[in-house]
Amino acid sequence: MTIEDINPLDILQIPLAVTGPDFGFTCENRAINPGEWVFLKKTKIHDVIPFVNFTLPILHNTQKYVAVPTLQALAFEQRKSLDLIYTDSLKITRQQREGGGNKWKGSFATRGGYSLHEVTITDPEAFDLFASGIYPTNPCLVTMSLGMPYTFPEWTGPKDPCWKLIAGIIEISLADQLLIEMHLLGWSIQQGQDYAMTTYGKSTRAQLTDDEKNSFIHHLRQLSQASP
Repeated sequence: MTIEDINPLDILQIPLAVTGPDFGFTCENRAINPGEWVFLKKTKIHDVIPFVNFTLPILHNTQKYVAVPTLQALAFEQRKSLDLIYTDSLKITRQQREGGGNKWKGSFATRGGYSLHEVTITDPEAFDLFASGIYPTNPCLVTMSLGMPYTFPEWTGPKDPCWKLIAGIIEISLADQLLIEMHLLGWSIQQGQDYAMTTYGKSTRAQLTDDEKNSFIHHLRQLSQASP
């Protein structure tokens, strides 16, 4: 089993209410109605890219938390508590709990220059993999969420902080990394196909060898770094 096995990009049909508890500071929550959950299909990275945050601050700011008053100051539809991040540098670390057992933290940076350090991971299915020495490879997608307000006993910061959490990690293939690099550079699928044919004599990403995909990715990153 790998990280990818427990983070499939499945699309489910779930009976949802029109609204849900917003707790006075979030906008995405929907109540789940009784009924069957139906698997529709497994989506692809191509479908997910429009929802990925590549360059903006991670969940509103540069800190490890967002205070409830900060969220309440936003328009209702802007009070998001979920974010999907692309990173080249996710690092997993383990800490010992005072009462025994492990807690897992993640640190990463984004292409936009934002970073978070030692953020709590809340996906319990990943913990056994981490304990076995199986960690996600980079680059990857990180699903961020905001927890409910929690104030540590020694906390001296703003009132009612909602801490940022890593809710899930999605590994991506070399072919998907290539697609994301094309997106970041503003290349169309046709431009990618034209380059692959001219450079490697192949018309699709799927036909490229791993070495060719890595070479293509390196070329795109060099172009991105050279762009003003």
